[in-house]
Amino acid sequence: MGFNSSNSDFDPFEFAEEEAHLYDEYEQNAEAAILETISQQQVVTDRELKVRLERKFFPWVVGRVVNRLIEEGHVRLVHPPGRKGGMGTPDNFYLDASADYERLLNLMLKKKRVSVYVNSLLTRVSPAGFFAEEVFESAFNLLRFKIHGTEVSEFKGKKVTGVPGRQAPNLDFVIEKDDVIYGVDVKNWIKYEFDSIQEVMSKVNLAVQLEVVPFICARYIDKDTFFKVVNTPGVVYSYETLILPPEFQTLAEEARSLLGYPVFVGEILPKHKLEFIKKLHNVMLKRLRG
Repeated sequence: MGFNSSNSDFDPFEFAEEEAHLYDEYEQNAEAAILETISQQQVVTDRELKVRLERKFFPWVVGRVVNRLIEEGHVRLVHPPGRKGGMGTPDNFYLDASADYERLLNLMLKKKRVSVYVNSLLTRVSPAGFFAEEVFESAFNLLRFKIHGTEVSEFKGKKVTGVPGRQAPNLDFVIEKDDVIYGVDVKNWIKYEFDSIQEVMSKVNLAVQLEVVPFICARYIDKDTFFKVVNTPGVVYSYETLILPPEFQTLAEEARSLLGYPVFVGEILPKHKLEFIKKLHNVMLKRLRG
């Protein structure tokens, strides 16, 4: 049925104007939060700023607004001295426009060092690169899920599609409880940008191809993507805290105090997190059984 403007009170132009107003207000709130955070912390890395504000504002919105504030002269973009690093090395730092660069240089270099160390732990080539997956594997075992396999690209005759000549993409686990089979992928990331959405949805697609329920365990996931996964139907556990091995306790404390990163250090998830996984499973069980 087509839209008949004569029989409706709906005004698409008024609706668009209201949407624009709400978005403007959202960006204004983000601007105020950015300026307040920079003022409180004196100097912040790009990632630090986005993590500190991620529960209120999408990271890409923070990035867009801070770029505008730089152009308008309200925020100062600086780069610490020394050799420019590769991936994982913060090069963009934000100060208040009137801040004393020399006075803050030592703090800036400390934040750079801690950022590099944390990011290096999250790579697949790091000894700790698979640690979060191991923590979740232990959690699923404690909760009496059956683990059918790890790094799964084929299950019960179903195969995922990939690029010919390359290793097939995979899910971290396939697990089962109460006759519900899940395809689990763990994202223990500190970086989250707009293109991270596609990374999440690609894992959801793998689960769909294997005809199992998608189960995304991510330190952070944006609200819109959360609901996309849930409506698949799937499960999302946004566990909030970066997971690091116990031997990096000192680094974790520095990441918390200097960068505001939420960090959990340990090999076994706390009881409340285990209980939440159990709750997520029970909710899915009810959904599937009607």
